[in-house]
Amino acid sequence: MHAEVVDEYTRSVRAYPITMKRLEAYVAAVRELRAAGEKDPALLARLRAPRPAGEELPGMAARLDAIAPLKAILERHGLASIDLVLMPQAVLLGRTASALELEGRPMPPDQVNAAATALYRDHLEKMDVLVKSFQADLQFISGR
Repeated sequence: MHAEVVDEYTRSVRAYPITMKRLEAYVAAVRELRAAGEKDPALLARLRAPRPAGEELPGMAARLDAIAPLKAILERHGLASIDLVLMPQAVLLGRTASALELEGRPMPPDQVNAAATALYRDHLEKMDVLVKSFQADLQFISGR
């Protein structure tokens, strides 16, 4: 067998310290960001700009930090640009790991975000509502 090769982004998603409070703040921040983007086409264009090829995690955060209105919205909600980058993936990983647990096929502990998995395990219905909310807003913001 071969050892798993894990990049910085994957390690960061797995270690991301998600809590219900942070997720609720994220949902509120993304909702506010969507409203700001609907009022400001220039902001929306910056948010929809393609990510540079090969961009690493620090570059993603720095690029987002350079968008002052975005940074201000995140800070109002006690978040940083890294939260915008990592939270959706941590939530997705938690949902997948939780679903596999329910099927009796748990993922190896070192391949999951334990906090996100626990949130799904303990608050499945609330998590589904929160995720649907921020997914719709992120789709609008990204233009997809």
